[in-house]
Amino acid sequence: MFEGKKKNQKGEPVLGEGTLKKTGKPFELVCLTKADIPEIMELQGKVIGDLTEAEKVFVNEKPKSFFEDHYERGNVVLGIRSEGELIAQAIVLNPSERHPKTGMVDMEPVGTPDSVSVLQGVLVDPEFRGNRLMQEMVAFWLDFADEIGREHVLAEIEVHNHFSWAVFVEEGLAITSIGTDPDDGAKVYNAHETVKGAKAKKLAGDFNGAAKKDSVACHKDNIADQDALMKAGYVCIGYDRKEEIMLMKQAANDAKAAGQKTKKQGPQHLPRSRGA
Repeated sequence: MFEGKKKNQKGEPVLGEGTLKKTGKPFELVCLTKADIPEIMELQGKVIGDLTEAEKVFVNEKPKSFFEDHYERGNVVLGIRSEGELIAQAIVLNPSERHPKTGMVDMEPVGTPDSVSVLQGVLVDPEFRGNRLMQEMVAFWLDFADEIGREHVLAEIEVHNHFSWAVFVEEGLAITSIGTDPDDGAKVYNAHETVKGAKAKKLAGDFNGAAKKDSVACHKDNIADQDALMKAGYVCIGYDRKEEIMLMKQAANDAKAAGQKTKKQGPQHLPRSRGA
């Protein structure tokens, strides 16, 4: 995987490069390796330690064994390094017929296992927030999913983690349903889109402006109304950050049921998908 990519001093494939908005320092988007698990665990601990008690539900802490199994199954962890320091990471799970579980805990299955890619455990070092690092990782994930022939992209986000789910929506995914995590009772958004659909939205330019046309506005904290609209076939396809309004539209008939919860999948014996 990622053959032909140049490697950094740690031997990690370099997938992209950029400049931090706040400091102007360079960063690299890399594919982390199994040898990086100690750093992955360290960053996870730092991010969780910075959250308030109310915010800790945003992140499902994953044990070392999760990452070991994740790599054994041929999956990927994206990382962003600046001056050698790991400052952001995201887990890419690509299910297969042999390992079909997605980690989505309360969502009707979408497509076949080998047609799906899931992004989970998105974490950014608190000291480096505001540099659009999550956007960098989500954008790469969409391109990567396209390159390896995946048709559907999925993510699960705790409903009060407004920044994270807004990024997924702005990067082209739709919030299609609301589920409940059976492990802790947390309410979660299920985000889904086809890879081609997500990329087409990004190419459309003023996406949120277009989304406002003929849309139903629902405040970000009005979970009951959001749930009722989604059960009636609406999905969230835009977000007005200034007004804190979700923009809801009726899903296309051929995709109306895709990603919407009609029955519970139940626990999948994988750590939950959500991240901060």
